[in-house]
Amino acid sequence: MALLTGRKQLFFWLPAALVAVTLVIAIFVQVTRLPSTRRAPYIVGDPEKGAALFYGDKQCGICHSVGGSGGRTAPELSGSRPGTPAMAWLATALWNHGPYMWRQIRGESKPYPELNSQEMADILPFLDQARSIDRPGDARRPGGIQ
Repeated sequence: MALLTGRKQLFFWLPAALVAVTLVIAIFVQVTRLPSTRRAPYIVGDPEKGAALFYGDKQCGICHSVGGSGGRTAPELSGSRPGTPAMAWLATALWNHGPYMWRQIRGESKPYPELNSQEMADILPFLDQARSIDRPGDARRPGGIQ
């Protein structure tokens, strides 16, 4: 095997050194970046903020109801539904409902609801939590169920 000499060594080591320095700089930038600017593998939602968004800013509650509170023109979102895990079922139901909802909104000339990742992360646990709340009991009725 022939050894590299003189200029040939320079043409070999110079690009190798540039690649190594670039890699070190890229790793350093990634590690020193603030955690808030890094992409998280998941976003934690707050059900209380989700309720405020659902009934307030995003106006989902105009058409949808949760636990009997809200609109009646779109599906109720808190009833007992099949699916395990529940959050996966809920995400699937919302995804499948989208095209129908968009047609309805377009027909009524309303603005489309826009949700960023954090807002959706807040609304989903609100809806999931609403699914797990039992109806209030009635001590005057047999069995205690209204």
